[in-house]
Amino acid sequence: MIKKQLRTLGHKAIVKEHKSHQEAFDEISEHPGVDLKLLADELSKIPSSGKLKATTSLRYTFIAALAILGGFRLLAVVLLIIEGGMPNLGFLAVLIVLSVAVPVLGIYTALVGRVEHYTTTGVLLAISVFRAVSRGEIRVDWESLVFLLPLIIAFGLAFYIPTKLKTPYKRTVTNHFSDGKSQEKEYYYFEDTRYNETTILDNQL
Repeated sequence: MIKKQLRTLGHKAIVKEHKSHQEAFDEISEHPGVDLKLLADELSKIPSSGKLKATTSLRYTFIAALAILGGFRLLAVVLLIIEGGMPNLGFLAVLIVLSVAVPVLGIYTALVGRVEHYTTTGVLLAISVFRAVSRGEIRVDWESLVFLLPLIIAFGLAFYIPTKLKTPYKRTVTNHFSDGKSQEKEYYYFEDTRYNETTILDNQL
């Protein structure tokens, strides 16, 4: 199985069916031709309900920074129209889409918990910074810093949040003999990071 297939099966089991990562791993590993290490890596990237709960503040900060960034970019488009006049409608549509595409992708990623898109968002934000610097659009003054701040925050969180959403696992290898030959067998153990409201309420009593 390829990564996309494993990711789809894992997302269905963990997100839609609310199974633990261990349950999902044990179930999917029964499919023929599954690379156990690849499966473990892909499942670890799918956030559990507990990981999503624990990163709520970070994800909403990420969303807020991207929303502000998108607002600034739309404002820049409006100012461009005011200064240069109304451009061709097709060009204007493309300009607006390009202005908000990255913020929309990042906001979608944070809302639905698709960890794989965080890196894409971060890379696209990095390209935006590089282009702005190469064009001399970033100056050392308060106005530039105000516009730059949400971009920096979103860029940093795009790479930090995925590390907090991962569910860790342990891999052990044992040797056993079969037909007089030594064979290795892999075992993978995941932490159960699902959000357990009952346990939390019990701990508070």
